[in-house]
Amino acid sequence: MGRLFWKILLGFWLTLVAVAGGTGLWFTLQRAHPPQDAALGALAARTSEAVVRSAATTLSLGGTDALSRWLATLDPDQRRHFSVQEDETPAPSETPAQAPSPPAPGAVTVERGELLAPQATIRAAAPDGRRYRLQYRETVEGLPYEGDPGPPPELLISCLLGSLAFSALLAWYLTSPIRRLSRAFDRFAAGDLGERAAPAVGSRRDEVADLARDFDQMAERIQGLIAERERLLHNVSHELRSPLARLHVAVDLARQDPARTAGALARIEREAERLNTLVGELLTLSRIEHGSLELDAYFDPRALCAAVVEDAGFEGSASGKAILLESGAALGGTGEAPAALMRGNPELLRRAIENVVRNALHVSAEGVPVEVRFTRDAATQTYAITVSDRGPGVPPEALKTMFEPFVQAHDGQREGFGLGLAIASRAVAAHGGTMQAANRSGGGLAVTIRVPMCDEAA
Repeated sequence: MGRLFWKILLGFWLTLVAVAGGTGLWFTLQRAHPPQDAALGALAARTSEAVVRSAATTLSLGGTDALSRWLATLDPDQRRHFSVQEDETPAPSETPAQAPSPPAPGAVTVERGELLAPQATIRAAAPDGRRYRLQYRETVEGLPYEGDPGPPPELLISCLLGSLAFSALLAWYLTSPIRRLSRAFDRFAAGDLGERAAPAVGSRRDEVADLARDFDQMAERIQGLIAERERLLHNVSHELRSPLARLHVAVDLARQDPARTAGALARIEREAERLNTLVGELLTLSRIEHGSLELDAYFDPRALCAAVVEDAGFEGSASGKAILLESGAALGGTGEAPAALMRGNPELLRRAIENVVRNALHVSAEGVPVEVRFTRDAATQTYAITVSDRGPGVPPEALKTMFEPFVQAHDGQREGFGLGLAIASRAVAAHGGTMQAANRSGGGLAVTIRVPMCDEAA
């Protein structure tokens, strides 16, 4: 058992014991004092007055013998609280039976374990002229009050054991899944990237289960990142191996045959340039993924797109390939297109658009133009740049992976490293946009880049 288990166990148990003990003490103190009920005391006082008044009437009419017979009819507990004393105080003007004096104000009191009302007193004269003082105190509820004997020891022991068992069960319920989560964390930290915590907590639906699911999402993300890093390292190693091997061959040829030195140096220069290009693309990809590029410039994406199309069209004209740009009004609107404005890195976005356009020109047949369409979608507050070609398209299973590093979008294309679309996709994502590809009906591929508008252009 861990420290958290004992903390929860002792904390809940001591709390239950304190609450139960405090409640019991409060009731004990309340029971140790007489009831402070004014209505009950007033009723008992009126009863006392009625009793002494009846006794006085009996004494006045029948004398002490009649009073003795009347007292014999009372309950023994009532007789104990009845007092008859001869009153020698002269009072010539008094009637034979005075009205009883009101009981002394105050609460019900306890005497010898009984709850007694305030005492009622009356003076009365017997037929022989002798005067007597009659006093009576009514017993509240007519029952003796012996105080609270307290709960039996067996009940106290049962309550303590029951609260201890409840606290232990609660502590186990709270700490058991945490221990299982801890073991899952340890195995994951030890290198078992396939470890998941959700099966360890079962079907629970509480914060612990939410924590397990969050851990699983984190673990899946980390596992994916590590797998992607390993794949990237493998691909980089593979891409470096070929030019390095050709460099080594060129150096050996130059050493063996000085007459072939010029050709070997040319080969070395091409391979060095290829390596430089690869390293440059990897650095660009790394900077984009780590967010180290500035994205605070304001520019016109329509003008940027037009410049890319113009440059690509000029280069494609040499091989008989054309590119058409359609830049119209906002989707759902008419008339002249409104001004376009966005915030980001214009050079980074230009390279992304240029890569997609050059890929489309590369796979397009001579005489079949590449279509570039720039639109503004007011509903989603985005600009959409769609590049469509009539090339061979992409296998459906490759549409999901074509934007990953070192993945060739088209079969048999080995002129690049497979980093262009990956850089383009991440560049668009850095601007808060998306990049999607879909095969066209009738052949060809359509790549759509969506980037958010600037607030001033919305």
